[in-house]
Amino acid sequence: MQRIAVIGFGSMGSLYSDILCSGDVRNGALHGICTRGGDKVSLIRQRYPGATIYESEEDLFADSDAYDAVLITTPHKKHFGTAMKALESGLDVLSEKPLCASIGEGLKLADAADVASGRIAVMLNWRFRDVFRKAKAIVDSGRLGHITHAVWIANFWYRTSYYHHLSPWRSTWDGEGGGLALNQMQHIYSIWEWLFGCPDRVISSVRYGKFSNISVDDSFEAILMHKDGLDGVIVASTGESPGSNHLEIHGSLGKLVIDGNNILLDSNEVDSSIFMETASVTTGIPFRESQETAADNSGRGEYIEALNEFCDALESGTPFVSPVTAGITCLRISAAIYLSSYLGKAVQLDDLSLYDSFIEEKLKEERKG
Repeated sequence: MQRIAVIGFGSMGSLYSDILCSGDVRNGALHGICTRGGDKVSLIRQRYPGATIYESEEDLFADSDAYDAVLITTPHKKHFGTAMKALESGLDVLSEKPLCASIGEGLKLADAADVASGRIAVMLNWRFRDVFRKAKAIVDSGRLGHITHAVWIANFWYRTSYYHHLSPWRSTWDGEGGGLALNQMQHIYSIWEWLFGCPDRVISSVRYGKFSNISVDDSFEAILMHKDGLDGVIVASTGESPGSNHLEIHGSLGKLVIDGNNILLDSNEVDSSIFMETASVTTGIPFRESQETAADNSGRGEYIEALNEFCDALESGTPFVSPVTAGITCLRISAAIYLSSYLGKAVQLDDLSLYDSFIEEKLKEERKG
């Protein structure tokens, strides 16, 4: 049984604490919660009477022999330092997304995990949704043939000004390190990499404060290009309602469409590349259509699955579904989207050396008001 300490007690910290106390996690239980003093301490005592309360990270890590893993739910820029302390203390780590605020920090965490006794995973919870698990099974089976295009409209992240200004650190370069492309879209990048692998190049157009009075981005369009010939398009915003969460994947053997929890699969009777060269007609490949509705386990259900997988992997030593490398790839994609728009050209994901200069410029602009 993995004894877990939750670090941070905001909306996500309280959700994870509830789940760990519910009995829904097979090999995990809540040991304690680390939060600053105040009203939250009395609330924790009432809600989780058996949990140990730590009012500082110093107290938490001084007691590291009492538990096995930490679950980090603090603001983004604190993830790296906390995760590093945990690894150095011999603890396993599950970090909320994004893994940290920069690729360099992510690589340092990966290196630290290689020499530490602890392991690190990222809370990329969409990988535990039934609809995307079914999509991955279809893609991995080869039923779509050679994948040539993917289009994802992800403008369903509608956020009000109240949300953006709920905390001083939220929706700022100084507090979060970015906006939509770094924050909400980690989920989309996670599934993209899971299905298709890491893109090779990105070209993008990013808008800052298009819908709300914020300094970070709230809208972008990006083309993700892969070495195997797959070209993908992502359209995203936090200012349009009602929005869409719509993914289309096109391959030589058919098309897969995901809209919410609905899955549409059109399967060609002949590979399109073969039909193109051998057919004596101008167009039209016969295909079969099938539809399916995946179970809706979004929200609490997917977090239960994610925590079960994390604890089971720690118990058995098996690989994580959302390892630290996936978190680093998500950071690479977000950095490439920002940098491409900043430079006005396509950028390679293995050459993001100018990203720090971009961030420094955005921080200076924000501090000037």
